[in-house]
Amino acid sequence: MKNLPKYATDLKQPDFFTEEWLESAIKELDVRSFTPEQYEQYSNMLARTGTLVRAGKLDIENAIKEREVEAVIGFYENGVSVPIIAKSLKMQEERIKQIINKHQKNTL
Repeated sequence: MKNLPKYATDLKQPDFFTEEWLESAIKELDVRSFTPEQYEQYSNMLARTGTLVRAGKLDIENAIKEREVEAVIGFYENGVSVPIIAKSLKMQEERIKQIINKHQKNTL
């Protein structure tokens, strides 16, 4: 703490903390000043971004589910019991049984 005054004078705030920068950023994002064409482009960009985010989340969720199924089937085919699989993967036994039954129906 005794060295704080020595170093505090050397610190400079980044440019994005200045009021001028904030004002210019707010003006850029002020939707009220958009022309109809600019507003349409802005709306389309937001919609595309939202769609990409949702698609990315769905891809991640599907990949997680696939890995979950692969893990359950791998354990089961190697002779691991359902309770141990459930405990190891922190899943409910009922869900494990559903995955196994679905896999057995698909392999027949």
